Amino acid sequence: KKKTPVIHSKNMTFQLCKAVQKCLCESSSLKTLQLHGLPLRERDLTTLTK
Repeated sequence: KKKTPVIHSKNMTFQLCKAVQKCLCESSSLKTLQLHGLPLRERDLTTLTK
């Protein structure tokens, strides 16, 4: 069985989104963020938009 890459685990993507959201709230210089190829779920996207 092929092991799922760590970044593709549900908990890891959620933790990543929480960290990015915190950076977005605390940094006025970060205006644009592009995420390509990450399997984000609705819960992850909701976290980013808070």
